[in-house]
Amino acid sequence: MSDSQYAELFFGICEEEVDNICWQNIGRDNIDPDYFKSDDNYIEDWEHIYAANMGASTPVSYEERSNLVKASSCIISIYGNMVYGRTYPFVAVKESLIRIDWSKKVPPLTIKAEWVEQLRTFCKTMNIKYQEPRWWIVASYG
Repeated sequence: MSDSQYAELFFGICEEEVDNICWQNIGRDNIDPDYFKSDDNYIEDWEHIYAANMGASTPVSYEERSNLVKASSCIISIYGNMVYGRTYPFVAVKESLIRIDWSKKVPPLTIKAEWVEQLRTFCKTMNIKYQEPRWWIVASYG
């Protein structure tokens, strides 16, 4: 088994105080402390919640969920240590997200006018406390 290191550069929202309780409750009414455990289900969790919050039928079909997530301008992802399960969420504008495995030429970091409103709308849909967005670079291992 080999482990990899990479970084992600994005315009969005990332909690500097990673243990902030609001990030453990993304899109849910009740606090679920296991929500961001490192397992294969974290992506499906936020996607199901997003689809339901967008008015999808229940239960949400894979196709319906997939179409809604693809149409979204933002995503939720994680960074941190994937091997030991210490991961943290972030919200990024999809168009701004750049994954850097070793080295990569980065284009000028400009902010498109619509990105702020896209983040605000996504956060409202997911019941995430909106914060002033900015450029972030986060690292991951595993």
